[in-house]
Amino acid sequence: GPALVRALEDREYRERALEALAALGADAPREAAIKLRALAERWWVARVTRVRAAYALARIEPARGESLLRGFERSLFPSVREAVADARRGLAQLDADARR
Repeated sequence: GPALVRALEDREYRERALEALAALGADAPREAAIKLRALAERWWVARVTRVRAAYALARIEPARGESLLRGFERSLFPSVREAVADARRGLAQLDADARR
């Protein structure tokens, strides 16, 4: 819960927190969406990290997260487009797991 949200600010734990929040989806703490939106929109954060934040957000606030992912899909950077493809695969897997 709250520890995952705090972990978003710590580079050492951020990736694990992003994946855990994505797995929680709608069950994630309310403040997670606020932090994820901020992280995804920060221009000084690594682009791939911004995509990962949008990925987690897409599980909590689907419309907003998907909007951000669509924007990242148009990136000139191949690594960003690859990160979006990875995010899409992750979202599909989480959706499949949820239907089991």
